Amino acid sequence: MKNILMTKKDTPNPEIIEKKPKFNFKSLNFGFIAKLSENQKTFLAAFLSIITVFLLIFGYNFAFNTSFRDNTLGINKPSPTESSENAQIRAAIEELDRTVLKINPEDFVFQTINLEDIPVYPKSWVEKYFDGSERANALISGPSADSDSDGLSNKQEYFYGSSPKNKDTLCDGKNDGSKCTGKTDKENVDSNISPLTGLKLDVQKRFRIKRQDLLVLSQIQNSFETAAKEGVDFPTLFQLSKTIDLTRESEAISTTTVDDGRDSFLAYNKIRISVLQDFASQDELSSFTQIYELTKIDDLDRVQKKYENLKLKLNSTSVPKRFEASHKVYVLLFEKLARLVEHRKLGVDQENPSEEFRKISKDKAIEVVWTYRRLNEELDKLPKNE
Repeated sequence: MKNILMTKKDTPNPEIIEKKPKFNFKSLNFGFIAKLSENQKTFLAAFLSIITVFLLIFGYNFAFNTSFRDNTLGINKPSPTESSENAQIRAAIEELDRTVLKINPEDFVFQTINLEDIPVYPKSWVEKYFDGSERANALISGPSADSDSDGLSNKQEYFYGSSPKNKDTLCDGKNDGSKCTGKTDKENVDSNISPLTGLKLDVQKRFRIKRQDLLVLSQIQNSFETAAKEGVDFPTLFQLSKTIDLTRESEAISTTTVDDGRDSFLAYNKIRISVLQDFASQDELSSFTQIYELTKIDDLDRVQKKYENLKLKLNSTSVPKRFEASHKVYVLLFEKLARLVEHRKLGVDQENPSEEFRKISKDKAIEVVWTYRRLNEELDKLPKNE
């Protein structure tokens, strides 16, 4: 508004306004520069600008880039030999990267081990086969020794159920032409024949186990030891369970069945889940180790009561026909586990259990494993979405 209202009278006289000199490169007088032509002065100005930019970039890298500064000053400059070593290191790193890409993350959780590498070798089992002088000599009775020269170490003999003092456990001096093959224990094992029963061995020689479980396994030596003292060698139970048949006993169990249907399936699954939630993670090994690590009557009473209650709950449940077979085996399993625990209470305080007690323990444990096997078979028959 002030500019609009300004009169001619108010307009400053251009002649009295002090003119400020404009910067002009041509006005600079650096001696030789004054003698340059206009084109030369223009070229010089452009050149100086480029040099200024270069110096700024160099200064920044020199100040903040350590490797740039070291290389500029000649620090740690690789010699021809070092360059070759660096190339080898770089190649090794690249190979490591390729290897890392191949690693299965599960390998950090699981570990593949040999059967005989399981850290178990019960003293009671050793005492069953070796006398005092032999037990004092690890070259005879030690886990890695092969006392009968059949190609299996003593520890392998324990896991396969064969005798460490008889190179042909299956024949055992017999020649009846039925199960006896005349082969050594090692030859039978290599042929996948049980040196204990003559049946298919069905023993995994290598298997994956959770690393945390492997640590636990190394801590349950007492459980294996107690079981062996009472006549139960865990590794032989699966083989021996194939020599019996409890099918009739399982089929004789009484159940209340209902027709198959969506509502009956849902109701039954709900009950079964509630009953089995504390048992779902157990298998033969975990069940046996739990039973044989107990040393007090009160603890054994508690476990026996648990199995008996599970059996009663299942007995009072209406079962869809589709689940009848597996349901009966579940009932039988809890019955067999309860009877094994009940038997254990009779000998838990025995320093040297009798042969009769040991035989009954073994028979009851074999029945438990048979029931586990049949349960797995029946569950495999069920639709996977049930």
